[in-house]
Amino acid sequence: MITIPFPPTPWTPSRKSQSSFYNPKDKEKKRDIACVKSQKIWEFFGPVRVDTTFYMPIPKSFSKKKQKELSTEKVYHTAKPDLDNIRKFTSDILEAAGVFLNDSQIAAGYSEKFYSQNPRIQILVSELPLENE
Repeated sequence: MITIPFPPTPWTPSRKSQSSFYNPKDKEKKRDIACVKSQKIWEFFGPVRVDTTFYMPIPKSFSKKKQKELSTEKVYHTAKPDLDNIRKFTSDILEAAGVFLNDSQIAAGYSEKFYSQNPRIQILVSELPLENE
């Protein structure tokens, strides 16, 4: 199990400044890559399954009652960012950290988003057989 103890970050395309391209999420990406590398996860070479649970921050603008209700980590997060974008960012981080050679190796997986007082990402990567039996 890989844990990234920071709020999930959505994938964003690179942007163009006057003469070059940059990505506004580079700082978060570098931070998350270092976090995954420090957990010493081995590299997968074949097909993998990646199951992710995203614990999203509870907005401070919500009432105390609503915040308490959402802090159980059982209420699904249905607001932005959407699941596709945070999954893409997470698979890019895993690839850059050397967990697998290319994110195209991901052949299966399940993802969920919940509200939490403790925003983080929990990832389970498992090897799949080369043939489906």
